[in-house]
Amino acid sequence: MLREETGSVEGVILWQGEPLRNREVKIVLERYIGFSLAALKEWFSANKWESPQGEMALETRTDSHGRYVFHETPPGYYRLYWMPDKNTGWIHRLREKPDIEVTTGNLTVENVPEKKK
Repeated sequence: MLREETGSVEGVILWQGEPLRNREVKIVLERYIGFSLAALKEWFSANKWESPQGEMALETRTDSHGRYVFHETPPGYYRLYWMPDKNTGWIHRLREKPDIEVTTGNLTVENVPEKKK
């Protein structure tokens, strides 16, 4: 998989009205597009992004403003999780559809909570 074949994701997470500072964030691939499953598994494994549960997931940390960024993200549909603290564990919004769609060459912005349009 080439860099030009990936997209990126960024956003800001607010927790209880404040930026979620220096906390873990992950996106878990639910449905892929444009690549074979074997190619994706190889990419995630080579980049050490496969989680202990066998999920194809990318992880990062928020900065002091609650901002997170995932560069070079394979195209597909992802669910977004964040961990306010170790006691809380991973949190995600309850939705039937994936949170994020990543497309080749594009930036996807996903803020929590979502900004009203």
